[in-house]
Formats: sequence, C-alpha cells, structure tokens
Amino acid sequence: MKKIFGFLFTAIILFMIFLILRNINFFEVYSLLRKINLIYFFLAILFYLIGFLLWNFRFMYTIKKLVSGDFYFFLNVLFAGSFFNTITPGANVGGEPFRAYLLSKKYKKSKSKILGAIFADKSFNLLAFSGFLVFSVLFVLFFIQMPLWTKISLEIFLLCIFSIFILFFLFVFCDKKLKLNNFMRLLYWFKPIHRKFST
Repeated sequence: MKKIFGFLFTAIILFMIFLILRNINFFEVYSLLRKINLIYFFLAILFYLIGFLLWNFRFMYTIKKLVSGDFYFFLNVLFAGSFFNTITPGANVGGEPFRAYLLSKKYKKSKSKILGAIFADKSFNLLAFSGFLVFSVLFVLFFIQMPLWTKISLEIFLLCIFSIFILFFLFVFCDKKLKLNNFMRLLYWFKPIHRKFST
C-alpha cells in the first residue's frame, strides 16, 4: 500500500512539474544564460541559499519551546516546503501543512501546534516584506516622476498598508477591549457569519 501511495504521490509531483515547465522556452533561457555575468549569477544563488539558512535558524528559534530538533532535518523540511509552495497554484501555501506533517511525524508533536507556529513565522516574514514594500513605494513617490493618478493610487495604497499595521498592533498590544473574543463577537453580527454559526 505504501509503495502504491508513493508511486501516486511521485506521479502527481512530476505532473505538476510538467505543467510548470511545458510553456518555458528553454532555448531562450539558454540564450539569456550565455549573456549574463556568471559571477553575479553565482552570487545570487549563494545569497539565496544563505537566506534559506537564516530562515531555518529563525524558524528553529521560533519553535524551540515546542520542538528542539536537528538543524539539517529542519533545513530539509524547509526545502521540501518551499518546493511545494513553488508548484502549488494559487496562494502558494501547500508547503506549510507538509512541513507541519513532517515535523510532527519526526518529533511526535501536535500537527496543529506546529502548523500554528509555521504560520506565525510566515506572518512575521510577511510583516518584514511589507516593511520593505512600504519603503520601496516611498522611494518611488519621492524620487521618481510619475503621472498624477499613479501617484494618488500609490498614496492610497500606502494609507491602506499603514492602516493595516496600526490595526494589527492595536489588536496585539492593546488591552482586553480589543481581544479576539470581542472581535469575533463584532464579526458575528454580519449576516453571512451569523447564518453559518449558531454562536
């Protein structure tokens, strides 16, 4: 049974890889590779790998109270999760449940708790990228000439980002009035939620 499951799983992965690669013009890729500076190309790969190592250290620190494990196993799990995120269509979150499954199986811990820790780590990662995005938009606004409507659109986008940041910090750090239970009670009065949940 395990062999059949393994075969089907491998077949699904190969099919998804085929869907990704089928429309790539490899001759054009080869032509571009011949023109690039190889030093910068290998430096980009090196820094990308260093990014994975730092990400792995950070995740191990985040989850250390729940799981204290081997660095190389965590790194293998991270690579496997990133691979699934790459081949998963849509929101690219297929790797997180897979990472939670592998870690829970190895260390005999709750899948839900590990998945929660993984999503918490991903959330802080998203906050960091959001910060870089804000600085990038500010740079464009102040130093690059653009049409008026484009500038107004970017300013509205920045305002939305700052509003989300403020609401997030209020939600996390303020007193009990903004705790999750009260927030859920407010959401409950919306009809789509009210119809589907009894309490």
